[in-house]
Amino acid sequence: MTDFKPPVPGIYWVTATISLTTPSTMDGTQSTAALILQVGTTSKAGSPAILKGFTTTKVKGSYQSVHVAGLMFIANDQTIWASAEGIGGAWTKPKSGNPATSLASFSAVLISADATSL
Repeated sequence: MTDFKPPVPGIYWVTATISLTTPSTMDGTQSTAALILQVGTTSKAGSPAILKGFTTTKVKGSYQSVHVAGLMFIANDQTIWASAEGIGGAWTKPKSGNPATSLASFSAVLISADATSL
């Protein structure tokens, strides 16, 4: 997923979703894998994660999805970022009908351009 620079500062409704296949190295009984999705802002002051979501599973070869959504105030000097991290092995993109497509989304909808904070 890529960074997003909002056209104007304000309050945004931000969503991110990712779907991946669990690691093929899982034994299906003992090991647990986790998929973590985070959304945050970047500015000169740092890059804190603001929205976080996760899922865990012991099911080998399954599809797992994580979704986060929430209101975020984005200042003029900030960008929004999203990142996904798989723990417990190599998470992979699910096989879909079109290999050029991705089962991930990232959106930001302006709710209030006049806002100065949440």
